[in-house]
Amino acid sequence: MDSNEGTVISSVTPAVISGVMSSAAIHGLAQFLSLVAAATFLVLLIEKEMVDGDFGPRSRSLARGLNIAIVPLGMAFVVIVAFALLQLG
Repeated sequence: MDSNEGTVISSVTPAVISGVMSSAAIHGLAQFLSLVAAATFLVLLIEKEMVDGDFGPRSRSLARGLNIAIVPLGMAFVVIVAFALLQLG
C-alpha cells in the first residue's frame, strides 16, 4: 500500500463535499422544502376545515389528529415568512 494514497483521498473528499454542497444547491433545496411545507400546511388547513363541518366521532378524532401536523407546519410557515421578509429588507 502506497503511503501517499491516504493523503490523496483525504484531500479529494473535502473538494467533492464542497462542490456538492455549494451554496446555490443548498439555497435551491431550502426554497423547494419551503414551498413543500407551505403547500402541505395549506392542504391540511383546508382538510381540517372540511372535517370540522361534520360532527361525527371519527371527524372529531381526525380533526385532533390533523392538529398534530398543523401546529409544527404552522410554526415552520411563520419562520419561512420571517426569513423571506428579512431577505427583502
